[in-house]
Amino acid sequence: MKQPEIFESVFHKYYASLCYFANKFVRDNEAARDIVQEVFLRFWESKGKFENQSALKSFLYNCVQNAALNYLEKLQVRAKANRRLGLKAPDEEDVFRWKRMFSRKSLLLLMNYQLNVSVFSR
Repeated sequence: MKQPEIFESVFHKYYASLCYFANKFVRDNEAARDIVQEVFLRFWESKGKFENQSALKSFLYNCVQNAALNYLEKLQVRAKANRRLGLKAPDEEDVFRWKRMFSRKSLLLLMNYQLNVSVFSR
């Protein structure tokens, strides 16, 4: 099998279960999918470096767990910064409306822009 075919078979074999696993941490389906996709992207970029095929499942689950914990830590840091700056955290309705209107990357850019504008306009 060629590298792309191996990667594709691993992706199809583990993607759904890894998304479910990530969602248990972050409790957000979209964030869980993003985390798993990021792990697979890093796995693809390091394709020649992973030699222990028998530990592949454990490796992927550990990567997803670490990525999910990092995601939660970033959310916590962002919430602390917002509280220190006196910014109102967006409520669920705002986030839902933004998710419908924007892709995840553009949403992050918009939120960072709003944070920067509110900091510098004080």
